[in-house]
Amino acid sequence: MDLPAGKEKSAWPFRIDPVTCPALIEIAEIALKDPGSSEILWNATAQEEFKACKILGTAARLPHNKHLRILSFGGDPQLLLPSSTAGLNAMSLRLEIFLLVNRGTNTIRECLATLNGTTPT
Repeated sequence: MDLPAGKEKSAWPFRIDPVTCPALIEIAEIALKDPGSSEILWNATAQEEFKACKILGTAARLPHNKHLRILSFGGDPQLLLPSSTAGLNAMSLRLEIFLLVNRGTNTIRECLATLNGTTPT
Protein backbone atom coordinates (compact mmCIF):
# COMPACT_ATOMS: atom_id res chain seq x y z
CA MET A 1 0.00 0.00 0.00
CA ASP A 2 1.49 3.35 -1.01
CA LEU A 3 1.11 6.13 1.56
CA PRO A 4 1.50 9.83 0.75
CA ALA A 5 3.89 12.02 2.72
CA GLY A 6 2.40 13.80 5.72
CA LYS A 7 2.26 17.58 5.80
CA GLU A 8 4.80 17.82 8.60
CA LYS A 9 7.29 15.57 10.33
CA SER A 10 6.00 13.88 13.48
CA ALA A 11 7.91 12.82 16.57
CA TRP A 12 5.52 9.89 16.98
CA PRO A 13 6.46 6.42 15.72
CA PHE A 14 4.60 5.00 12.75
CA ARG A 15 1.19 3.61 13.74
CA ILE A 16 -0.87 0.88 12.10
CA ASP A 17 -4.53 0.26 12.93
CA PRO A 18 -4.91 -3.26 11.49
CA VAL A 19 -8.68 -3.79 11.98
CA THR A 20 -11.75 -2.06 13.45
CA CYS A 21 -13.35 -5.06 15.11
CA PRO A 22 -12.63 -7.91 17.53
CA ALA A 23 -10.28 -10.40 15.85
CA LEU A 24 -7.11 -12.43 16.11
CA ILE A 25 -4.41 -10.76 14.01
CA GLU A 26 -1.27 -12.65 13.02
CA ILE A 27 1.51 -10.66 11.37
CA ALA A 28 4.41 -12.46 9.70
CA GLU A 29 6.18 -9.44 8.22
CA ILE A 30 6.00 -5.65 8.08
CA ALA A 31 8.15 -3.43 5.88
CA LEU A 32 8.24 0.31 5.30
CA LYS A 33 9.93 1.07 1.98
CA ASP A 34 10.82 4.00 -0.21
CA PRO A 35 8.29 3.60 -3.07
CA GLY A 36 10.74 4.96 -5.65
CA SER A 37 13.73 2.76 -4.91
CA SER A 38 12.13 -0.06 -2.85
CA GLU A 39 14.82 0.57 -0.23
CA ILE A 40 13.76 -0.92 3.10
CA LEU A 41 13.56 1.87 5.69
CA TRP A 42 12.34 -0.41 8.49
CA ASN A 43 11.15 -3.99 8.69
CA ALA A 44 10.26 -6.80 11.07
CA THR A 45 10.25 -10.48 10.21
CA ALA A 46 11.32 -12.13 13.47
CA GLN A 47 10.15 -12.19 17.08
CA GLU A 48 13.05 -10.00 18.25
CA GLU A 49 12.01 -7.23 15.84
CA PHE A 50 8.32 -7.53 16.72
CA LYS A 51 9.15 -7.20 20.44
CA ALA A 52 10.14 -3.57 19.76
CA CYS A 53 6.57 -2.80 18.65
CA LYS A 54 3.96 -1.62 21.15
CA ILE A 55 0.39 -2.85 21.21
CA LEU A 56 -2.09 -0.17 22.30
CA GLY A 57 -5.78 0.70 22.18
CA THR A 58 -8.23 -2.19 22.33
CA ALA A 59 -5.60 -4.88 21.80
CA ALA A 60 -3.21 -7.18 23.61
CA ARG A 61 -0.14 -9.10 22.51
CA LEU A 62 -0.46 -12.87 22.53
CA PRO A 63 2.50 -15.21 22.86
CA HIS A 64 3.90 -16.74 19.67
CA ASN A 65 7.33 -18.14 18.94
CA LYS A 66 7.62 -16.72 15.42
CA HIS A 67 5.05 -14.10 14.43
CA LEU A 68 3.36 -11.15 16.07
CA ARG A 69 -0.05 -12.20 17.42
CA ILE A 70 -2.50 -9.56 18.53
CA LEU A 71 -5.94 -9.99 20.03
CA SER A 72 -8.22 -7.11 19.14
CA PHE A 73 -11.02 -7.04 21.71
CA GLY A 74 -12.63 -3.85 20.41
CA GLY A 75 -12.79 -1.35 17.59
CA ASP A 76 -9.45 0.45 17.96
CA PRO A 77 -6.44 -1.89 18.12
CA GLN A 78 -3.17 -0.05 17.50
CA LEU A 79 0.28 -1.28 16.52
CA LEU A 80 2.99 1.28 17.24
CA LEU A 81 6.25 0.60 15.43
CA PRO A 82 9.58 1.34 17.18
CA SER A 83 10.74 4.91 17.84
CA SER A 84 13.18 4.59 14.93
CA THR A 85 10.17 5.03 12.61
CA ALA A 86 9.37 8.49 14.03
CA GLY A 87 9.56 11.09 11.32
CA LEU A 88 9.04 8.66 8.44
CA ASN A 89 5.54 10.07 7.96
CA ALA A 90 7.15 13.09 6.27
CA MET A 91 8.14 10.80 3.39
CA SER A 92 6.10 8.91 0.83
CA LEU A 93 6.14 5.30 1.96
CA ARG A 94 5.16 1.86 0.79
CA LEU A 95 3.72 -0.32 3.56
CA GLU A 96 4.01 -4.05 2.97
CA ILE A 97 2.38 -6.22 5.60
CA PHE A 98 1.68 -9.93 5.61
CA LEU A 99 -1.18 -10.58 7.99
CA LEU A 100 -4.01 -12.95 8.68
CA VAL A 101 -7.20 -11.77 10.39
CA ASN A 102 -9.53 -14.28 12.05
CA ARG A 103 -12.84 -12.84 13.27
CA GLY A 104 -14.21 -16.20 14.44
CA THR A 105 -16.03 -16.05 17.76
CA ASN A 106 -14.50 -19.30 19.03
CA THR A 107 -10.99 -18.13 18.16
CA ILE A 108 -11.49 -14.84 20.00
CA ARG A 109 -12.95 -16.69 23.02
CA GLU A 110 -9.91 -19.03 23.11
CA CYS A 111 -7.51 -16.06 22.92
CA LEU A 112 -9.30 -14.28 25.76
CA ALA A 113 -9.03 -17.44 27.84
CA THR A 114 -5.30 -17.61 27.08
CA LEU A 115 -4.88 -14.02 28.27
CA ASN A 116 -6.85 -14.77 31.43
CA GLY A 117 -5.08 -18.07 32.07
CA THR A 118 -8.33 -20.03 31.92
CA THR A 119 -9.91 -22.67 29.70
CA PRO A 120 -12.65 -21.57 27.28
CA THR A 121 -16.11 -22.95 27.97
